[in-house]
Amino acid sequence: MFLYTSIKGNITTMQQQRAFEIFRHKLPLELTATQYADRLLLNAYPHVQEAPIIVSFIYAYPQFARQEVWGLQLF
Repeated sequence: MFLYTSIKGNITTMQQQRAFEIFRHKLPLELTATQYADRLLLNAYPHVQEAPIIVSFIYAYPQFARQEVWGLQLF
């Protein structure tokens, strides 16, 4: 599964840093909510719970642009 996040517009480095920090802080909650919302699918296909989730942070400033591997099995 792939998840993309980006910040658009003319914002400062500090604003992008804050948005990046907030998103990373809230990501576990989002993944838990997705796991709950899709529980019927995940129960029918339990191997999907072990699939990696690749999160792409698309930012104008390179210090925030990256990919990270997350997974539902972490929660």
